Parts: sequence; structure tokens; C-alpha cells
Amino acid sequence: MSTTLFHQDNAANRRTVRACPTLRAGFRPRRWARNPHVQIGLLVRGENRAPSVPWDRDERLRMEDGGEVSLQWLDGPEPPVLLIMPTITGGGDDLRDLVRQVNAELGWTVVVCNRRGHAGVALRTPRFNTMGDVGDLRAQIAHVQAQRPGAPLFALGSSAGSGLLARYLGETPDTPVRAAALYCPGYDLEDLFDHVHPVYSRVMAKRLKRHFLEPHAALLADRPGYAECANARDLGAFHRHAHGLAGFESRAAYLRASNPMEVAYDITIPVLAMNSADDPICRMQMVDRVRHRLIDSLRHGILVVTRHGSHCAHLQADGTSWSHAVLVEYLRVQAAR
Repeated sequence: MSTTLFHQDNAANRRTVRACPTLRAGFRPRRWARNPHVQIGLLVRGENRAPSVPWDRDERLRMEDGGEVSLQWLDGPEPPVLLIMPTITGGGDDLRDLVRQVNAELGWTVVVCNRRGHAGVALRTPRFNTMGDVGDLRAQIAHVQAQRPGAPLFALGSSAGSGLLARYLGETPDTPVRAAALYCPGYDLEDLFDHVHPVYSRVMAKRLKRHFLEPHAALLADRPGYAECANARDLGAFHRHAHGLAGFESRAAYLRASNPMEVAYDITIPVLAMNSADDPICRMQMVDRVRHRLIDSLRHGILVVTRHGSHCAHLQADGTSWSHAVLVEYLRVQAAR
């Protein structure tokens, strides 16, 4: 099978799958595009070529401790709002194909919830969490609700953003979000980064240092863990010492507050999770570790595992995204419930 679905056998899940023809058809790229590294190459090429998003506004929100986050808005004519939580160093501009597709095909407003230090927002306090802060996300969602009272809210997290979204949803049984999608989640933070392909692990560690540590050295250099993270050669080493930079006294305290798998089994709303078996970053063993309990716990949860697709790619040979088509179909179905 090119694509396997895992979910409880109930009417709601069957109805959702029936209403998503792209999902049912599965992901079958051409043979030359099946390699996970080729998929990432196609992703990077597409991101570089994609035109920028004509954002309607870029808002900055100041948190109670003085930290700052941002919201990038692309307005649509229809009432629903899609909240997007971006990748480990990304912002709305890094997801511009998805943003434009949701906006164009569904007519929804899209709001990208950027974390501290993301999307051109400088750190204002000596604290950042690569996986995001649930308190900050709550403030962002409350602001969107105030701006669009009564609008149906949906949410999508990409890679690291899916961890933040899952953590928020698991902590918030009364969330105003009606349904959510988690794209290439990594699941258990305790050892997620130790399993990343060595090449990508080294490249991403360098990116984290360039993105967070180097431009904010004067602010962060005295924080516990800064020197260790600055000298880390891979993602595992970086995250073994990143708890001090996130404001926690210990790694155990950081995991209790940030690991989505501490609370993901308590998610109450419909959720679609999508992973690829050949993902070199969010590896399949992390999916297998939690799959059975997730499906047993989430009555309206659907897990999609493709044979190919790599990390946040799932690109056809012509550069179009299978995953984006699935996500749009899923959101349309959930909005019609």
C-alpha cells in the first residue's frame, strides 16, 4: 500500500475518509521522485520559486514577560479562520504555498502564529523554546478570537509546529478550535532529535544556531546551556541543553511542560496526523511507538502514513503537493460538520 490509514471504525471517521478523494487515492509519486532526499530537494526548490504572500497585516503581540510573538494575516471572504503553527525556524513565508492554497480554494482567512524569534521578530527576553510556548499560543488564539468573534477556528501544525499544536490541544479540552491537522509530527520529544538522519541533524543544528543563538548572543550568552548549544554539532546535543534557554531548570521540567506526548492522548477534537515512512527527520519508529495508543485514545483521530513523501514534502513530479490537497479536503469536511 502506498498510503495506510489508522483510525477507529466509526461513522464520523468513515464519512471523513469518504469525503477526501485525494487521501483515498494515496500518494504515488513517480519512481524518480520517491527518494526522500529528492523529495526534500523538490521542496526546497519549490519554496525558493514560490511567489511571496501578500499579507494583509503582520501584528506583533507583547507577552506578559515582555516577550514578543507575531501573527501574519491573509484575509479571506469566508468566515472560518485557519491558524497555522510553522516549523522549527520557519514562519508564514516558509509555508506560502499552503497558505495561498487554503486561502484560494477555501476562501478562509489564514493566520500564521509565529513563535518567539520567528518570522523576523527579535527576541525581547532571554528565553525561547524551539517547540513553542503554549501560553504564547493561547494569547495568539485569544487575539484572533477578539478580532474575529464567532468565526469558526481550525488549526494546522507543520513539523515542530505540530508538536506545539498537539500540546495545546491536549491541555485544552475546551479549545475553540473545531478540528486540527498535524503535518509530519515528531511525537515524543524525549529522544526525537536523537533519531534524525545525521546529515539533516547537523544542518538543522547549524540553522538553529544561526537563527536563535548568533543574532541574540548578547541577550542569551549568560543563560544556562547557551555555550553547550552553541557548540552542539547535531540536534540531539542541542536539545539536551536547550531547557535553560527555554526558561526551565532541568530537562525533565522542560519535557513535562513541552512534550506533546505528555497530553496528546487527551485531545478531544477531530485531528488528522500525516507522516511518511521514509521521513529522515520525524522517523517512523517515533510513529510506531505511539500509534496504537493514539488510535485507541482519539475517537475522531485519523493517522495517515505514506510509504514515500519524506519530511513535509509529498510532492508530485510536477511540483504540486499531495499533502496540501489532502489537508484542504480534510479542512473542508470538518467545516461542514
